Amino acid sequence: MPHRATGQASSIGQSKIAGELQIRKLKFEGNEHFSDKELKEAISISGGSWLGKKLFSKESSWFSDDAWQMNVRELRHFYQSEGFIDIVVHEPLLITNPKGTKLKLTIVLSENRPVTIDTVFFAGPDTTLNKQVKEQMVKGSNIFSALPGERFRDEMIWNDRDRIAGFMVNKGFAYAEARPLIDIDTIAKNADITWETAPGPLSYFGEITISGHARTPERLIRRQLAFSQGELYSREKLNRSQQQVFQLGTFRVASIKAQLSHDMKDSIPVSITLAEAPASTTRAGVGLGREDKFRTFVEFQILNFPGGARRLNIFAKHSALEPYRFDVKLTQPALFSPNSTAVLAASVKKQKESGFELFS
Repeated sequence: MPHRATGQASSIGQSKIAGELQIRKLKFEGNEHFSDKELKEAISISGGSWLGKKLFSKESSWFSDDAWQMNVRELRHFYQSEGFIDIVVHEPLLITNPKGTKLKLTIVLSENRPVTIDTVFFAGPDTTLNKQVKEQMVKGSNIFSALPGERFRDEMIWNDRDRIAGFMVNKGFAYAEARPLIDIDTIAKNADITWETAPGPLSYFGEITISGHARTPERLIRRQLAFSQGELYSREKLNRSQQQVFQLGTFRVASIKAQLSHDMKDSIPVSITLAEAPASTTRAGVGLGREDKFRTFVEFQILNFPGGARRLNIFAKHSALEPYRFDVKLTQPALFSPNSTAVLAASVKKQKESGFELFS
């Protein structure tokens, strides 16, 4: 363990400290690409002031050889995942307080040049599909973030993997996968990425089963689906269907799941699980105000009125400024298409102002 003269900077390699020291302040030197805040979030140790402890209950970390080595590993992992494979974490600069119990810690870094993506290739059994994926990259589609000229980052690779697989899934390949093969030139600091695509069999929507719809007719639910049995499989259509079913307004839960199989069957059953919202709900409130004095309101909502997916809302209000107000609204979702809605509304009210009354 290091030790140093009071108020003087030294490093672990220069001297020894007996026991652990509480870190009062933590900062970095040599970090050109990342802020101190970003680096602090990537490691375990932290500094803490008296004010931070009192206001936010933020405790300081304790410095030791073991803690230091662990945080060095964390810093290296962070930088290498961001493309800085030659990151160097130097011996820290340490300054103790006069009592020798607290510590100001400066972490000194040499980031060095990061790895840059040079080329991106595509390989796989379906050359037509590979060409389509490559065209998305050339067009600047949001499928890709790890592009030639960009700094290599692990997160970009894993995001692109999921997006490439998702692109193939929406083309009907329900079991598609994408695997990156990365070749890094550690001297030139360049990386070549080859995406191995494995689309699997072309798949289709199979049997569609629906459960949990006691009041809402099944035919209305099926009208909200963006797919039908026998159509080419698409995850995007599943997601859109789930949103459109929920838009009916009669369900508190709407879950649509494809039942993929380990043996990669090309006909994929779809399970729709629903939980209906309460058939009727009531809201009410009372209050006092300087101008409107006593005020109160009540609101009723009735679902599936008087059947189907219609919603009836009735609102009534009273106050000194508005002796009465009644609103009635009937909503018919999915009238002409899954995303269309028709609303019939009527309102009657009486308002009082000093010197006259207003009816409407």
